[in-house]
Amino acid sequence: MLSFFKWVVYTNIWIAFSVVSIIVYGAQIDLFDFSYEYIYIAFFATLFAYNFQRIEKSGTKNPNASERHIWIDNHLGTVKFITILSLFITVLLSLMYLPFNVILIAVILSFLVLFYAGNQWLKFSLRRISYLKVFLISIVWTL
Repeated sequence: MLSFFKWVVYTNIWIAFSVVSIIVYGAQIDLFDFSYEYIYIAFFATLFAYNFQRIEKSGTKNPNASERHIWIDNHLGTVKFITILSLFITVLLSLMYLPFNVILIAVILSFLVLFYAGNQWLKFSLRRISYLKVFLISIVWTL
């Protein structure tokens, strides 16, 4: 049972369900209309974004690697599969259900996600700018 919980937490499914719960709550208090399509898009987009960050950090030689980092390194194939599948589903659903202006905003936010923790092509990380992390996360989650 413990391995199931690790799988749910370490593959960021827990975070994706948290985003879904925020959307459901927002609809319940009439911030916006309830939409299954938006829930699915938010779930898979979150799953992609968070797992992409984990993949970018995997394989680094960290002498103080946490249990999560070790788990991700040991299950990298699964995490990559979930990441690619969630990206594909996000793009497909977005093209089917979102208006063009929302897709444009999502593309811009995607660049923030891709460059947030840095990557193998861009060594610079937005995360390293003092006090920017909390604002970037709140902007992306809000939009």
